[in-house]
Amino acid sequence: MSRIDRLRHLMPLWTADFSEDPASRKRLICMIEETCRAERARALAGHWTYDASRHAALVRVLHLERKELLANL
Repeated sequence: MSRIDRLRHLMPLWTADFSEDPASRKRLICMIEETCRAERARALAGHWTYDASRHAALVRVLHLERKELLANL
């Protein structure tokens, strides 16, 4: 599964967000972190829109993106 496919179903993104340069990848990681924080806040609030599988997928993608950033530095 490609990077685009991993993220498209989890959060709204533009194709320009998928550049391979480190600065773009850092911005993407920040966006994923923000989405994870929002999902965690919904979980803690007991909100009906919280989705545990989406949250887990976001965390997995976040770890993968961080790992790829470190590998390319």
